[in-house]
Amino acid sequence: MYGRPTASAFALGSTLPIVGCGNSTITIAQRSSVWAVPAAGLLLVMIASCGSGSSIPSSSHSAATTPTASATLSTPASPSPSSSTSGSCQPSTGASLTGSTATLSHTGYPFTFSYPASWTDNTGSVSVTVGPLLDTQTLTAVGLQPSSTVSFVQVADPSLMPALDVYQFALQSGDLSLDTFYQREQAMLSQQTATQIGQEGLSDCVAGQPVEGLELTAVGGGAFQKNWFAVRNGTLYDIQFVAASSADATTLAGILATWQWSS
Repeated sequence: MYGRPTASAFALGSTLPIVGCGNSTITIAQRSSVWAVPAAGLLLVMIASCGSGSSIPSSSHSAATTPTASATLSTPASPSPSSSTSGSCQPSTGASLTGSTATLSHTGYPFTFSYPASWTDNTGSVSVTVGPLLDTQTLTAVGLQPSSTVSFVQVADPSLMPALDVYQFALQSGDLSLDTFYQREQAMLSQQTATQIGQEGLSDCVAGQPVEGLELTAVGGGAFQKNWFAVRNGTLYDIQFVAASSADATTLAGILATWQWSS
């Protein structure tokens, strides 16, 4: 929803617009609209260091699989979902990935997960401008400007859809509840003209961590997106999955079922 690199945009240094986000651009890369991307699979995770404008943490990737994958605002329309206590929640479904998988593990990112072995890890070659991702209040809370550029983890099928994005932002001071984070994101997304919100007020659990979320679709049909939001150890997470249809959401559920937090 915030935009995603197209297959042709994966050359490092390419610059593309983010559809539905004004004049924002994405360099590869940064992300261009997922709605123009053909179907298959993508997983991204972005991290913003405390107060930094741009950061690309060092990384190490392991593929525990056969075959091995390449490494490299307005008021919300509905109330925020009720969330569980961290460490006590259970996932709503017993989903799992099928076929060969690879394991993503990078220094600087406090989590690991498995993903289809046919996907490629593009971590270190992608970055994004954060303005379209967070509202003004949250940008202040994480010490960033709308023009700040940050790096993120990206794992993608060569055809780039379905897709999962996970953005990570460290709070600079104070605290922010999961409910407040969700409500701000919901309000911001409801104002986007290229997409429309479907189901909202969703709740689930990722490796013992409560998450709240919503679903979106491209105006006029096409792509489907599901967002999960979490707040853990002073850090905000925005997990985005984009696919050709909601039927592909089982891939997201399978990936999240393998998720493990290291801190």
